[in-house]
Amino acid sequence: MAALQNQIEILKEEVQQLSHEVGVPRGKVSDSIEEIRSYIKENEEDDPFLQPNKDNPFSEKGACIIL
Repeated sequence: MAALQNQIEILKEEVQQLSHEVGVPRGKVSDSIEEIRSYIKENEEDDPFLQPNKDNPFSEKGACIIL
């Protein structure tokens, strides 16, 4: 009997989750890709991976010499 109650609770939670997901607005992948591309292009100048800072204190000062 306890196993049946447990299974019922699990199924209720699943139904609740699916009911929530139905309300989430969906969009086309092609539209999302264009939004991501435009965001990247707009913020390209501020991206530290694309435009590294010259004053980086963690950058290596010289080559590692191990003989």
